Amino acid sequence: MSLLLRKATELGVTHIVPMFTERVVVRNLEKIERWQRIMNEASKQCFRNKIPKISTVLKFEEVVNRYKNYDKKIILSPSAPTYIKDFFNKIDKPRELVVLVGPEGGFSSHEIEIAKHLDFISINLGNRILRAETVPLVFLSHVGYVWGN
Repeated sequence: MSLLLRKATELGVTHIVPMFTERVVVRNLEKIERWQRIMNEASKQCFRNKIPKISTVLKFEEVVNRYKNYDKKIILSPSAPTYIKDFFNKIDKPRELVVLVGPEGGFSSHEIEIAKHLDFISINLGNRILRAETVPLVFLSHVGYVWGN
């Protein structure tokens, strides 16, 4: 998680919301303050004026409902029919973007259906099997490449 927070900060993330999903492996959740310190330090190192925030841990359903009115809503899934390059070729830069990244093993089919029902677009990053902490960094790198800051 520390590496993910540092790199996501460098890549321009503004807010991270850890969440419980059906397949999440719960470890120590007493780390929110430590995680925020990591993001603060990473912001200083890469000269970011706006420090990203990390929220308390929420349930999957709370997260999708909180962000259901965003311009663009993405759920990353290796079984999605839409590949990342096709997604970026079809849309303009949104005002607001939320991206759901699942735990190792991905989201359950039930969670994917809930998100789709709330108009989240299911995106596939390609044929490679990526670790859970790599997935958001790949997506954020694409965002930076296609849309800039």
